[in-house]
Amino acid sequence: MIAKGQDPSNIRLGDTLADDQFADRKFDYCLANPPYGFDWKASEKAVKAERQATGARGRFAAGLPKIGDGQMLFLANMVSKMNSKSALGSRIAEVHNGSSLFTGDAGQGESNIRRWVIESVPQAHGKEVREEPPNRVEAAWKMRAGPSESAFRSGLQTTPSGCGQEPWS
Repeated sequence: MIAKGQDPSNIRLGDTLADDQFADRKFDYCLANPPYGFDWKASEKAVKAERQATGARGRFAAGLPKIGDGQMLFLANMVSKMNSKSALGSRIAEVHNGSSLFTGDAGQGESNIRRWVIESVPQAHGKEVREEPPNRVEAAWKMRAGPSESAFRSGLQTTPSGCGQEPWS
């Protein structure tokens, strides 16, 4: 980013989940490759406290995944950063391993986060909140490459996905 002339103050050191250093910002475009199988135990206390304090309007309103795989928390964070007031709409793209597509039973954290992203119906403290336009998902696909060509030669299969939202009127 710096080599492209971007403002270096936009790069911040910290724990994305436990300390939202961009709490007051929304973005037109976001791109991320969150850690696969990330254990978010170190961030658990802060994430749960934020969820309790912010309720249906918070980054984690839709639910919390199992402690052993926090990549869906990164997705929820990015969706919360989408700029609904942009004249261009807002777009995000993330690369996940396959677990984000199929883990978690219906009604559990991962499933609720997927539902929130697809239907924009977060289940926040037992109440459905319908304030946003439905269906943000524009694409999700599984890469069909050989093991040496997946996830930067790690052998992991990856699932890039994209979300978008048209400008609100």
